[in-house]
Formats: sequence, structure tokens, C-alpha cells
Amino acid sequence: MTEMTIPGIEEFRLNRQAYSYLTPYGGSYYAQATRLTPDHYQSLIDHGWRRSGNVCYLPDPVRSCCPHYTIRLSVQKFSPRKDHRQALSRWNRQILGPNYTHEAAKRSPKTREQKKKQMEGLFDLLSAVHEPEVDHLVEGTENVEGLSKYQVTLETDEFTEEKYRLFEKYQREVHRDESSRSGFKRFLCSSPVTRETRTIAVPTGRQASGQINGGTTSLSDQSSHHFQQKLGSFHQLHRLNGELIAMSVLDLLPHAVSAVYFIYDPEYSRFSLGKVSALREATLALEGGYDYYYMGYYIHSCAKMRYKNEYKPQEFLDWKSREWVKLDSDALRAFDEDEHVRMSQDDQGAPLKYPSIREGADALASLWTLRMPGITPYKDLIQKINLEGTLASVKMPAEGFFKEAKSVVVPVSLLKGWQSANATSDDSGDQAEDLDRMQDDESGEDSKPLRTTVAEFCAAVGVNVAKEMVLDFGGGIVDS
Repeated sequence: MTEMTIPGIEEFRLNRQAYSYLTPYGGSYYAQATRLTPDHYQSLIDHGWRRSGNVCYLPDPVRSCCPHYTIRLSVQKFSPRKDHRQALSRWNRQILGPNYTHEAAKRSPKTREQKKKQMEGLFDLLSAVHEPEVDHLVEGTENVEGLSKYQVTLETDEFTEEKYRLFEKYQREVHRDESSRSGFKRFLCSSPVTRETRTIAVPTGRQASGQINGGTTSLSDQSSHHFQQKLGSFHQLHRLNGELIAMSVLDLLPHAVSAVYFIYDPEYSRFSLGKVSALREATLALEGGYDYYYMGYYIHSCAKMRYKNEYKPQEFLDWKSREWVKLDSDALRAFDEDEHVRMSQDDQGAPLKYPSIREGADALASLWTLRMPGITPYKDLIQKINLEGTLASVKMPAEGFFKEAKSVVVPVSLLKGWQSANATSDDSGDQAEDLDRMQDDESGEDSKPLRTTVAEFCAAVGVNVAKEMVLDFGGGIVDS
């Protein structure tokens, strides 16, 4: 793992990850990320998590009227629908103008193989996506009358006034909503997902090329047959004649391109830029060596979400088993009957002790008692990780050894309030019942034991992340 500096610590450089903990609330389990490696975030979204800015959340589908399903598209098997192809063709014609096609055909006649594909009705997604870009025009056609200059670049996710102006216009005219620079920065810029570059083998039969940081770059190393794969959070920017007209917010992860948000200039609404951007993002995954394109959550009862299943073949994540299931016609029919169809059989029909997660939280019920799907069983958790050895970042006061207040990293077992609460299992031995309650020494109010808080968080993020994270407790105090 990449060596990292925990925020606020000058003396320590650790192969760990920093998080802040928030309690379950409103039908989801939340956590605020200080920093996330691409590997960790890949693991989280494959456990059902998503992020909004630096806030990560895991929906509780049991207590939701509209369950959220993580979905993914296999880009190697993806075949765009007719309306997708038409939207892309209409956009390309708008950019290229009425004279380009004729001039390009004269200067660069189609090969016999290209003519054969055209006759057979085969669609070349990569060629179609890149056709109107200024760097892919047929040589000698740059000055054709009516031709626009279209550029698509992949840039880091820093804030710029240019990006904010597009966002403000989109929010105001499309969503009839106000916006602010601070909100834009928090929501779509400066992601906690760290950026890095990895050398990976060029996949057989896949192109390894793309546009990085403003220029066309060949990612392929012909001598070694490897290429540099970008990981982290980026903005894919669409500029027409020098003006920013659309932006995709993307997380590039070890196995996927994950779509976060897409905004566009409302003046181009008639061109279905949402479809155009989806095809372009799938192409980015195909060219960049990523296996999947994640389009966020699928909510079957939400009409605005149905479009996501137009991109096939999709799979959705089973909440309980964490296995990927085909989102095919059989699954859709089952969803029509019951959106909670993917609940494991042992939970189906079982009465819930707490009708809402808020009531459960008020009663200090653990996530296992709440039977929140996808949570690592307590028995498995304590067998696979050393709970007491989980690291935490805490602030030490300016006294004694410390001449000034500093943050230090310590095992959670040294924190004030850590107790070895007893946990019992149900008849199957797979779930823990409520862990012991304790009286908070500071406030005098009932609260969950610190051990329960840490155990729940570890169970929610999964074993792989739990082993390598640092919990940020901010003002926590180490027991003397």
C-alpha cells in the first residue's frame, strides 16, 4: 500500500487509512473519509457503499421504501442500444457540420474492412466516440466550413471558476436550485480518493490510449506491452470551441470507472448528452483497462433511475451474499413484485424488532440486532481481525510529554471507554446480539460502548478495509 501521512501527524508515516465515524441515521450508515485509497474505495463500493464528496454511506435496504442496488456494466460485453447510437451520431453531426463527412471520405477512403463492417451494421464504439474530437479528425480537414473544435480531456478534480460557472448554470436552469462555491467544492471537488498511477499489462484485444490532463496521450509502452493506468478522482471535461459545456465527475478504481455526477450546459439539452457521456465513460473504462463501468445505485421504483438498465449487460449486488446477480428480465419481473427480492431467505418474512433504523439507534441496538444486510457477522469479524489493535488517531493535550497539542495514533484499546463487552450469538452462530450498554462517563447519558462502535464500523466497511484503516476520533482521549 502507498505510504501516507495521517492528517495532523508530523512524526508518523503509516501504511494506514484515516476515517471519521458517524452513527447510523435515516436509513443509512455514514462515515466521513479523510483519505481513501482507490483499492479501499473499490472494496467499499463492492460492499454497497457510495460517496458524496467525502461522506460515504451504506443504505439500509430493509427499512427503505426504495432499496438501492449497486450496479455495474461489463464494458467488454457492452453493446449500445439503437437510441444510444443515434444520440452519439446526432451529437457528432452537430460538431462536424454538413461538409466534413464528404471531405473526410475524399481524403481518407474507408478500407475494405470498414466497408464490410458498415454493410453488416456493426457499430465501432471507440471510433464513433472519438470521431468528432479535434485530435482524431482526418488530416487536412481542420479548416472545413462548419466544423467545430471539440475536445474531451481527463483532468484532476480541483476547483476552478470555469467548472463552477457550468455547475451554477446547470443547477439553476435544470434543477431550479441554488448553488454555492463551497457546496460545489464539497460535493464534486477535492475527493478523498487519492490519485496514483499503476503499471498494468495491456489487455489482449483492448486499446490502451486516452486523453490525460489536457493532451492526447498514448498510454501504451510498446517495448514492455504495459501501460500506465490512472487511479483516483478526476473530471472529464467537454469543451466546444474552447467553452466548457459538460463535465463528468469520475472515480477511476482498480477494476472500474465509477460515475459520480454529470453536469452540462442546458443550451445543449436537445442532444442527450447524458447518453453521450455514458458511452464515453464506458469507452474510458474499455480503453483504460478497467473491467466495469459503475453507474451508481439502481432504484427500481424510481422512474428516473430506469434508464440505467438500458446499458446492458448489467449486474446488481445482492445485499446479503455480496454476490453479483444478472439484472435481466427475470430479475426485473421479480422486482416488479417485490423490490426487496434479493433479501436472503433466512431474513425474508422475519419480523423486525425495530421498524426503523432511527428507533434502533435510539434503543442503542447494534447493526447485527438491526439485521442490516451485508454487515460482516460478529463471529466472523473477531476471527478475522484484531479488534483491539484497530488504530485510531486522537488528539493529545499540551501537557506532560507533549509541549503542544498533537495528534497521535494508538490502538483503540487504549482509548477511554474501551470495554470488552460480551457478545452472544443467535442459534445459527452467525450474528451477534446487542452488545453491552454502558454509561458515558462524560455526559452521563446512555450510549453504545466504544467497542461496539468500532466493531460496527469494521463490520460495515468489511474485513479488508478494517485491517488497514485508522479511525479519526479527533478529540478522543487516551486512558492513563
